[in-house]
Formats: sequence, C-alpha cells, structure tokens
Amino acid sequence: NPDVNISEVMSIYPLVVNEVVNSYVIPHNKIGVPIKCEQPITAKVMDGIYIRGTYDRLEGTVLCDYKNVSKKPDETCIPFGYKIQLLTYAYALRQQGYEVDRIRLIYGVRPTKTLPARCIVVTEEIDYTANKLVNDTLKLIAESILLVRERPELTHLIFKSMDLKEK
Repeated sequence: NPDVNISEVMSIYPLVVNEVVNSYVIPHNKIGVPIKCEQPITAKVMDGIYIRGTYDRLEGTVLCDYKNVSKKPDETCIPFGYKIQLLTYAYALRQQGYEVDRIRLIYGVRPTKTLPARCIVVTEEIDYTANKLVNDTLKLIAESILLVRERPELTHLIFKSMDLKEK
C-alpha cells in the first residue's frame, strides 16, 4: 500500500510487540497448559473440499490470534471477519482431536501521540450459535465451489456479484 509509511511502521512495531509479549504472552505461558504456536492445519469440509491455514496460538482449549491495529478495538466482541477465521481454525483443530472451547483476539494497539502501545484481549465462548455459524458457512462455501466446478458459467454470479449480470 503506497499510503503506508514503512519507516513509521518499523519504528512502532517493536513497541507493539513488546507490549503484547509483556502483557499477554509471558503471563499466559503457564506451566502445565499445553501451548502450540504457528502450526499449519488442514481439515476436510466435504469430499474434495478442504480448508487450510496457520493459527497463531493454541493455549490449552483457547485458540488465539494476534492482530496489530492502529485504533482501539471494540472490547466487547470479536468482529465477524476475525470470528469466522478463528472458528474455521477451531473447526479444523477439532477434526484433529483438539478440544477448543474459546476463541481469543490479542490486539497490539499502536501508540498514539498521547497513549503508549497497548495490549487488548477479547475472548468469546464457542457456543451452539458459533458452531452453527462456522458449519453453515463452510458448507455454503463448499457447495458453491462444487457447483461452480460443475457449472463454470455460474462463477461470476456465485462469487463476484449479488446481482444477475449480463455478459
């Protein structure tokens, strides 16, 4: 992105990382709680359709993701885009036999002229509604991919537009 000042990002990044490490990572490295970091995962959604990604951190039964942000985030809930990402990783981990019952975002908030770098943590339970959301979303995506494989002329309609468009 040409609007990003790379030297500013490079000067701020160590402050954000230091805050996240000191405020979150070190206190949460508890003895006896298994921790896995930066592990790739793959899971089958349906025949011929798989999901793959790399999660940031698994602390026992809590799946965590780090985000570097410039503005203070909402501390009451995880935004939909991040939630679906974490729930998808939890779906894959559960297929591999891991118990995952919560998702967590660990925000590193960049410093401003008046505030230092901050670490904000938002955690949510994976309840019935969250499970239904991820299962239904993955099923819809998988079925859409399978349909487009059979009928390529539907690609634009299904993946690029909510409207019917003429060629």
